[in-house]
Amino acid sequence: MEDDLAVKKREGGGSFMAAVFDGHGGRGAAQYAKSRLFPLLETSCSHEESVKEAMRSSFLKIHSEMSSVRESWTSTREGYLSTSGTTATVVVLQPTKLYIGNVGDSAGILAVRGPFGKLFPKPITANHRPNNYKECQNIEQL
Repeated sequence: MEDDLAVKKREGGGSFMAAVFDGHGGRGAAQYAKSRLFPLLETSCSHEESVKEAMRSSFLKIHSEMSSVRESWTSTREGYLSTSGTTATVVVLQPTKLYIGNVGDSAGILAVRGPFGKLFPKPITANHRPNNYKECQNIEQL
C-alpha cells in the first residue's frame, strides 16, 4: 500500500504530473520525496533537460539529500532510521507524450482499452529488485 501520492497540473497548459511513493521503515522518506520531486522535475525541465534525464537526476538528488535529513524522521517501532527509504513511480503527461519512471519495487500499471471498451492492465515499469538479473548487474556497477 502506498504511503503518499502527489498530482500536479503544470501551469501554461497541457502538462500533468503524478507520483506514488511507498515508504519503507516509515513514511518519512515517502513524504520527503513527495515534497522534493515535482520542484526538482520542474526546475530540470525548465533548463531544457529532457524529461527522462530530469527524472533520473531528480531521483538521484533526492536519494543524496535523504542521508542528511532522515535523522529528523520519526523512528519506526523497531527504531531503524537507517533502513528508511521509499519507492517512487512517476508519470509526466505532455500533450503528445507520456513519460514513466520508477525506482524501487513499486509497479506501474496502465489501463488499456481493449475490444468492446473493456479495460485491461498493462505493466509499464519493472521492479528494481536484486533478484532481477538486470537489476543485479546495475547494482554491481555501482
